[in-house]
This record gives sequence, C-alpha cells and structure tokens, in this order.
Amino acid sequence: MVMSTPDTARRYTYADYEKLPDDGRQYQVIEGELFVTPAPVPKHQLVAGAIYGEMRAHVRTHGLGVVFVSPIDLMLADDTVVQPDVAFVAADRKDLIGEKFLERAPDLVVEVLSPSTRRIDLVRKRKVYEEHGVREYWVVDPEVDRVEVFVREEGRLVLREEVTEGEVRSLEAVEGLAIPLATVFEAP
Repeated sequence: MVMSTPDTARRYTYADYEKLPDDGRQYQVIEGELFVTPAPVPKHQLVAGAIYGEMRAHVRTHGLGVVFVSPIDLMLADDTVVQPDVAFVAADRKDLIGEKFLERAPDLVVEVLSPSTRRIDLVRKRKVYEEHGVREYWVVDPEVDRVEVFVREEGRLVLREEVTEGEVRSLEAVEGLAIPLATVFEAP
C-alpha cells in the first residue's frame, strides 16, 4: 500500500520531510509529492542486504568508493528526497556525501521492488534518477528472480540487460562487480 499526499496542491520540501515522524514507515518526497509506504517485507530486506553485502565487499576490497543501504536519504532537489535500497558512490565523488544525506545522484542505485513500491520504483524514481544523472540503475524483482540493469546513454537510463540466471554485473559504475543471482535470491 502506497499513500501519496491527499492535498495535491501542497508541494513538500526537504524542510517538510525533516518534520515527518520516525514511525517505521518510509517517507519519500518526489517532485514535491509525499509518498508513504510501510516498512519493507523480510524478503525485500534479505535481497537488498545480499546485494549490499556483496557490493560492499567488492568495493572495499578494490578501494572503489562507498556503498550505502537504506535507510539513507538522497536529496536530488529541495522537493525530491528518496531512499534507495542500495547506493554506490565512487571514490572520486565522495564529496556528495553530506553530514545528513547524499547531496547529489550516486553512481549506482539499486531498488528492490515490493508490492507497495513497484510503480514508484519503475516509473517515478527511475525518472528522477535519470533526470539527476545516476549512471547505472538496477531494478531487482524478487517475485520473478530478475535484475534489470539500466545504464545512462545520451542523458537517459536505457535498459541494457535483464538477468535471470548467472550473475548480475555492473556495466558502468562499479568496475569488476559481479554478483551471483543465487546469492541475491537465496531462500532464508
């Protein structure tokens, strides 16, 4: 279940976002619209955690940058604050890591689909990630054990691979990263 703001005339900003309660729900502001979703289900968390763990180990081993796991605020504009499931920031771009949030688009963003966030992740968030310069975007669907890899080409995020077996590889952002799907989608 996703709730957006009933008052469509109101445009939320980061200042409004900061005042929202810490009540276990996920709040995101996308182009001034407030979205409220329940906490992710266990399968979502297991998949996001597996990707984060594999990516973090690879990135640390090779000194490539920093990996974050949700909840982490990503402020793309004053009226757009989202929480990607996993985000990678390259070593030469660490200046975008602010004291309270990521201040610009990271190099790679991973969103794990949930019934309550599917439309937001596939449409709204992909659009803002594209507009704000994310280099690579993974959409992970635990219902069908699939990862779609989008890469920035001529200012757009273009689907380059749909992975349903073997390994999912970073095509642009994280040099040498390959994660076995068996690890991502293993049963608890």
